[in-house]
Amino acid sequence: MSKCDLHIVFDHDDRTYKLGEAIAGKIQVLAREAFHCRKITLICAWRTQGRGNKASGGEEGMAFAEDVKFQSGELKEYPFQFSARRGPVSYHGQCLNVEWYLRAQVDIPVAIDVIREEKFMLAPGDISQEIILGTEDESEEAAAPSSFKERMTMARVLAVPFFVLGVAMVVLGGSNLVALLLGLAVAGFGGWQLFMMLRNKLAQQRVSALEVKVHPVKIRAGNAVACKFLFDSRDARRLRKITATLKAEERVVSGAGGLKNTHTHKIYETVLEQSNQEVAAFGDKTEIKIPVPIPPHAPGTFRAPDNALIWSIRVQIDIPDWPDWVQEFPITVIP
Repeated sequence: MSKCDLHIVFDHDDRTYKLGEAIAGKIQVLAREAFHCRKITLICAWRTQGRGNKASGGEEGMAFAEDVKFQSGELKEYPFQFSARRGPVSYHGQCLNVEWYLRAQVDIPVAIDVIREEKFMLAPGDISQEIILGTEDESEEAAAPSSFKERMTMARVLAVPFFVLGVAMVVLGGSNLVALLLGLAVAGFGGWQLFMMLRNKLAQQRVSALEVKVHPVKIRAGNAVACKFLFDSRDARRLRKITATLKAEERVVSGAGGLKNTHTHKIYETVLEQSNQEVAAFGDKTEIKIPVPIPPHAPGTFRAPDNALIWSIRVQIDIPDWPDWVQEFPITVIP
């Protein structure tokens, strides 16, 4: 049996705090018997839970007392206040959870320490400071890559080797039907990867003066991203339609080395289209705009090692009887 009861009491009954709001309350230590306490500490931090490898950050700690003696039945209270949190906000999804917690510890010599942990919610709020979206290093390397980026990476790595290997199997297989069929399958896979690599270059043979801009790439939920397309007017008349797909997904990685697995879950997708009949050409240039609204309660972008919540806009320009032009633009959604 532990020597004391330890409780964390928040100053908000619902344990919900907004960005920029201090986390405050008190620690209660009720002695079950007389004991000597080396020190009492409290930390505030966030961590990920779910199917991915765990990540954490934002840790801040404080010490309340050192070398304290408790009498049986004695209750001591220690108020605490942590500085305002700037993110990341709490999130609960299917593959990924981001949770904030406080952990109190009573350090007792020659006995088992008493530890108490309580979770709280950090909700979106308006603050003047830059909002933290995960780890302090918010480079792309900190997050799992998008599925589009993974496909393009795979195409660049596999295209030529598989195509060459497949052709070699067909040539060297002679009259062997199994070798012929297998070679055609391998060459076909390599050819498809080559097409993925070269698709946009082929599309630009028909739409030569193409400019695509997505702005802003960092935006608050509830606002709209502008997708702008600039063509030669004669090229614009060749198009069937333009599609902008806004998508958000959880992407987490579990395991390490050769045992790595990537788990994804799509949490939002909407498709906006504009046909060339809706576009009027003026002069030599034609500009097409597609506003892409971000939902008001959209979860914010999150980036941490092996854990990410990714937003992107996938643009597809449909060219009749010719390969489409396709590109994905990552965006950052601020909660």
